[in-house]
Amino acid sequence: MENHRARGILVKASYGRIENNRIDGSSIGGIVLAPEPFHWQEASFSQNVVIRGNTVRNTSRQFGQPGQTQAAGIAITGDYGWPGRNHSNILIEENVIDGVAGPGLIINLARDVRVLSN
Repeated sequence: MENHRARGILVKASYGRIENNRIDGSSIGGIVLAPEPFHWQEASFSQNVVIRGNTVRNTSRQFGQPGQTQAAGIAITGDYGWPGRNHSNILIEENVIDGVAGPGLIINLARDVRVLSN
């Protein structure tokens, strides 16, 4: 996926793998796990997800905008005030994150997250 608006990969599910992808030029985040707590309650937090072997480059041009919690190479996040549990049992391993305008990694509203060899 290359040079597009918004997020490269947006995940709102559990029990999955995000492996061996190339994301280049997303205006928000490269890989984002996030529920979206609008009035229609779109999805919940993710659990038991592996993010491995991905290459994320040149993302997050919207970093620094008020309220933007997803502008990172990889973001495991959610909006505060969301009713429910946190993300859990997430493995982030062997990813390449380069040329990101904001942080390489954001993790919030999460527990049991392992970050290895990125």
